[in-house]
Amino acid sequence: MAKVIISPYSCYNAWESCIADWYAGRPMGTWSNPDAIPLLNSTASGTLSSDYVPEPWWGNHDVNIPLHSVVINFNPGRGEDIQLHSVVPYRGSYATDIVDSGYLPKTTKWHENRRALPILKALKRIGVLPPGYTPSIDNHLSIELIPWHTENTSTKCGFGQYLRANIRNVYEYSICFAANESKRIANNILKNKVILKLSGSTTAMLLKLLDGIGYSSVVSPQQTVPGTRSHCLEFTINRLPGIRFYSIWNSNSMNNFPPAKDLDYILDNFM
Repeated sequence: MAKVIISPYSCYNAWESCIADWYAGRPMGTWSNPDAIPLLNSTASGTLSSDYVPEPWWGNHDVNIPLHSVVINFNPGRGEDIQLHSVVPYRGSYATDIVDSGYLPKTTKWHENRRALPILKALKRIGVLPPGYTPSIDNHLSIELIPWHTENTSTKCGFGQYLRANIRNVYEYSICFAANESKRIANNILKNKVILKLSGSTTAMLLKLLDGIGYSSVVSPQQTVPGTRSHCLEFTINRLPGIRFYSIWNSNSMNNFPPAKDLDYILDNFM
C-alpha cells in the first residue's frame, strides 16, 4: 500500500483533519454522540480514550493503485483489543499510521475477507477482472457510515440515534466520499457505483433521514436472486448525479455479503 494520499476527489484530507483534532483532544469536527456531546479524546490520564476511536475508512487511497470496489458499511463495531486498550500510534496521518502501518492486522484481515475479496473474486469469476488478477484489499475501499468504535451503537443508543445525530456528516463525509471515489473505479461493472452492506430496512431509514434534510432519492424496486434470500436494492441521490447506489444483503447474515453464487448473480444481472 502506498504511503501518500493523492486522490484528487475525496474526503481523505477532511478525515485527516477530523482525526488530528480527536487525537489532540478537540472535537472531531461536528460529529457527536446522540446526546449532542462532541466526540472527544480524553487525554486527562495521559492515554487515549477508547470511547470513540475513529475508523472512518480502510483500504485504497492512492490513484496509482487501481480501485475496483467501494463499499459503505454501517459501523466498524468493536475494535481490536490493542486498538481499544492501548495508545494508538498517531504521528499525523490516519492513512500511514493506522491503515498502512500494519498496526491493526485483524482489522485489515476483516476488511479483506469480509468486504474486499468477496466483491473482487466475484468480479473475477464473472469475467470483469482478468484471470491473472490477484484480488487484494489494495484495490478496495471500505467507508463507514458511523465512523468510530463505541459499543453504545449496539447497546445504550442504537444505530438509528447515531445516524439522526449526525446525518449531515454522514452525507458529506461518508456518502459523498464513497460517491466521489467510485468515479475512479477501474472496471466497467462498478465504475460510478457504490455498494452498501445494508439491509433494505436500514437503507430505507437512511434515505428517510437524508430526505428530511433535503437530500431526496429515487429508489428502484427490490430485486431478489431467484430461490434465495439474497437481495439488491438500487437507488440514486438527486444531489449526486451519475452515481448509483446498491444495497446488497442476505437475510440469513447480518455481517457478510450473500454467498458467492448469489453475489455473482447480483453483479452480473442487477448492476
